Amino acid sequence: MKVRCAASADAAITLAADFALTRIYEQWRTSLAAHLVLPGGRSGVNLATTISAGLKKARPKVLHLWFADERFVEYSDPYRNDTPIIAAFESVGCTLIVHRYGTPSQANHLVAAERYGVELRATLGDEPFTTVLLSMGEDGHVASIFPKRAYIADDVFAVTDAPKLPPLRISLSLNRLAKTYECLLLALGESKMDAIQALLRKDPSLPATLLGRQISLILITDQRLGDYTDAI
Repeated sequence: MKVRCAASADAAITLAADFALTRIYEQWRTSLAAHLVLPGGRSGVNLATTISAGLKKARPKVLHLWFADERFVEYSDPYRNDTPIIAAFESVGCTLIVHRYGTPSQANHLVAAERYGVELRATLGDEPFTTVLLSMGEDGHVASIFPKRAYIADDVFAVTDAPKLPPLRISLSLNRLAKTYECLLLALGESKMDAIQALLRKDPSLPATLLGRQISLILITDQRLGDYTDAI
């Protein structure tokens, strides 16, 4: 795992966005399409806004937008994370293809997760995402994968008892998130320090620790970590 410490949360977002944009451009040099995975919440919106600003120039390329997880609510529900993220990409110069998890009015959570998995396999198969950006919660969760919980290894799964409301979620699995050329993990704010320190200790209860066993992570934080600033 590599650790990058930024001077502020905004600087951390910019750093993560620059990493993602570099990888997208590299992918486009040899391929028509790039595949970007974003987290939800405030970090997801800020990342989307910053990344989309670097994609204004018209290009005959395709960007597939995927989401690490989503709350299983209607598109109009204020709990929904992907709506403002999608809005941030409205003026990009490439062709944008958005892949959204379904809603309760379309199917139950199990069927919605299965459909997303089918869509993912039909689009990418076993090919890697171009880049995956995740945000670690105060409790150490990433996507809707929470600490000390066992999850099935399918590409996509449904969560029925998330410790934060709403309890129903749909999430990419650790195995699928690990299929990427690059994985960036944001941990912003002082409230994340306990989770960051647990990750640096390689606490096996943390999903990010398990993810780091499958692929090299780049941890980006706005906290001062002393000796951990360099690669570890």
